[in-house]
Formats: sequence, structure tokens, C-alpha cells
Amino acid sequence: AAVFVLVVIGSPRVAPDQIPLSGSILAPAASGSVVLERLPDGTVQVELAMSGLPRSDAGHFYELWFVGDVGRVSAGTFRSDGSPIARAFTTAADLDAYPRIGITLEPDDGNPAASDQRVAGSG
Repeated sequence: AAVFVLVVIGSPRVAPDQIPLSGSILAPAASGSVVLERLPDGTVQVELAMSGLPRSDAGHFYELWFVGDVGRVSAGTFRSDGSPIARAFTTAADLDAYPRIGITLEPDDGNPAASDQRVAGSG
């Protein structure tokens, strides 16, 4: 009797991770989530959906961060007119080293460092 073995080569599709986000004392009505999908090239597609963020005035913007014990990595910036938002970002951040998500309100002053104005984040 003959035995045939079928071997499928390729990487299995990994289900996206959904991480809930909640507002801080600076934006208590903020809530939402990020969906993270690892792409074949090693980058991560980030889908942000938020509601309850206050309007960012002309001198400020929001920044999405991946946060770890050794610091943080920016995934991108966005503005809000106060209505619900959906934005997509791509990052090369190592999600094992930067497992948490944070959103800060940043002054539009050219300084790339994170402010202390955390408005939302994961656990």
C-alpha cells in the first residue's frame, strides 16, 4: 500500500490581535481599540479606532506609541475634530519589546519626545 503525505509550505496566517484602549484622567470619555496584524515583511499594520478624544487645536496633535519597559516607539500622529476616528498606521516596532499602547497629546513644537499628556492607552 502506498502512503502519500501532503506538506504545505508557507507561513500560516496569524489572526490579528485586538487591544482595547481606555481614556485617562485627561480624556475620560475616550475609548477604542487597535487591531494589530503582523505582515509577511515583519512590519505591523495598526488599525486605530477611537471615540471620545477631545478636539486637537491648531497647536497640538495626538501621537500613537508602542510602549515597553525600555521606552517607547512612535507609530504615527493624527489630529481629531472631536468625532470618532479610524486611522491606519504601519510600524516596525518589536511588539514583544513594546507590548503596550499609549496615545498622548503633543504640542506642535518640533520636539519628537513624548509629552506627559497621556490621553488613552492599553492596560
